[in-house]
Amino acid sequence: MPQALAGEKPETKSITFEWNPSPSGNAAGYIVRVSTASAQTNYTFNTGQETRLVVDLPRGESYIATVLAYNIAGESLPADYIRFDLF
Repeated sequence: MPQALAGEKPETKSITFEWNPSPSGNAAGYIVRVSTASAQTNYTFNTGQETRLVVDLPRGESYIATVLAYNIAGESLPADYIRFDLF
């Protein structure tokens, strides 16, 4: 039976997030925030003006994700969050 090597990465899964552009049309970019449901691990991804993000996340967790727009005036309120499991 194979054994995990010390320092080996946990098994991951590729996840795609897609969203509609800001209706105001003046977003300089977008930030996707992903955290484990336990809030033990947090990820922040700046996608620039792209409205699609593909990331590899560790399996064995429940996650919460949201996206927000930003421009020179600051950040928007986060969109409604989504919750998903990678088991």
